[in-house]
Parts: sequence; C-alpha cells; structure tokens
Amino acid sequence: MHSLKQQITLLVVGAIIIMTAGFMLAVFFQTRATALMAAETKAMSDLATVEALINLQYPGPWRVKDGVLYKSEVKINDNFAIVDYVEKLTGDSCTIFLNDVRVTTTVRDDQGNRAVGTRASREVVQKVLGAKQEYVGEAYVVGGKYQTAYKPITDESGEVIGMLYVGAPRTFYDTILYGSLKVMGLVAVVLTLVIGLGAWVFTQRTIIDPLQEIIAGTRQVALGSPGQPVAVHSNNEIGELARAFNQMVEGMQALANELGKVAGFAQNNGQLPLAKTVASQVNQQDVFGN
Repeated sequence: MHSLKQQITLLVVGAIIIMTAGFMLAVFFQTRATALMAAETKAMSDLATVEALINLQYPGPWRVKDGVLYKSEVKINDNFAIVDYVEKLTGDSCTIFLNDVRVTTTVRDDQGNRAVGTRASREVVQKVLGAKQEYVGEAYVVGGKYQTAYKPITDESGEVIGMLYVGAPRTFYDTILYGSLKVMGLVAVVLTLVIGLGAWVFTQRTIIDPLQEIIAGTRQVALGSPGQPVAVHSNNEIGELARAFNQMVEGMQALANELGKVAGFAQNNGQLPLAKTVASQVNQQDVFGN
C-alpha cells in the first residue's frame, strides 16, 4: 500500500505527465502545420524562380514539334542542364513535363536513373492539365511522397502542353520536424523532473512533515504520555488539524491538573480513600488513554 506522500507525488507527477503529453501533441500538430505551410511557400517561390530562370535562359514560347517539347528553338527533352542547375540552386528536385510525361528531371528511380518517361500522379494531372490550375501540396513522385508545386506550361495559343515541377521529399521536412520534437521532448522531460521534484519537496514540507508530527504526538498520547503541542505551519486544513490536536493536549493536561488538585484536596481533608483513587488514576494516566 502506498503512503500518502507516494500517492500525492504520483498524482502530481501523473498530472504533469498528462499535461506535458497534451502540450507536446498540440505543439506537434501546430509545428507540423507550420512546417508544411513553410514548405509550400518555399515550393511556390522556387517554382517562380525556375520559371524566371528558364525564360531568361531560353527566351521565347513553349511549343511541341514532332512529339518533342521545345522552349523557342531549344529542345527540352533530355536537356538536364537547366533542371540540374535548379536543383543545385534551390535544393529542390525539378522536372519539366510534356503533357504528363517527364522529359527532363532530377528525380531518380530506385535504380538511381533519371525518371525520364515516367508519368505524374493522377491528382496532379487532373488539376494542372485538366483544370489548368497550379497544384501545391503533397503528391507522389516516382513512388515517394513529396512536398510539391506544379504549374501548367502553355504554348502561344494558350493550350496546356506540359507542366513545370519543383519539390522535395517529405522525409526531408519530417526529419527537421521530428528533430525539433526530440529537442522539445527532452526539454519536457527535464521540466517534468524539475516540477516533480519541486512538487515532492512542497508536499513533504507542507503536508507530510506536519502530519508526521501530529501522528507522533497522537502516539505519545496513546501510550499514556501527556504529549506535547505540535508546530502549526499553515492556515489550511493541516494547520487546523494541528491546532485541534494542540487543543486536545491542552485540555487533557488541564484535566490531569484538575484531578491532581482534587486528589490533594481530598487528602488534606481526610478523605484518604478518595484521594488514593484519584491519585491512582492520575498515576496510571487513565485520562490519557490507559
């Protein structure tokens, strides 16, 4: 059976752990949302940078000739210079699509080869090629989950003929996120230990120590000793209990004194049997519980 001190300590520490866990969950979801928002903002910014670089490097309209994508007179199919430069500049993977097919890319397959000829995911195709809108968010890229940004590529007539993509693996952002959470978790553990220790010291001084004094005094009374008043440390319920105990001790001491006086009076007035009876009761400390 746990002592009162152990029960109170366990209760306080348990409450702290529950509150810390709740706080960590709230921070996790908030941090995750913030990280994803930052990732989307970066992807959109990098996508605009890529578009500006391509237009600067290869001025002129996008067009398709004989099933090959061109930027003005420059062939884009298997032209890895621009996408490699973008990856080096931004840290993102980069792809240029003809319709939904990758014609140049830095994304690689499981064998480490450039994923040229592979297709974009269906949800991306529906929004970018079908609805002619930008796509920003999570998407599967060659079997892996990426944080992405896609933009339609249009020819001079305004027809959508392909897509421009930048993105980074979700594992990159997850690593940063979970690394931050590990640090926060360590801080939370340290704070829990510090607060738990503080709660233990507070409980010991304000509840356990005063109760132990009262228990010791009560045991003295139970053994027949008049007992001694205990210190009153507070004005709470523990303090009220200590004051009540002191009042009991004072009352019993006063009663013992009165019995002593009665015994002395009886003896002085020749009532020896009564004096002996009262004296016997006082000596045997019947008034204190024996």
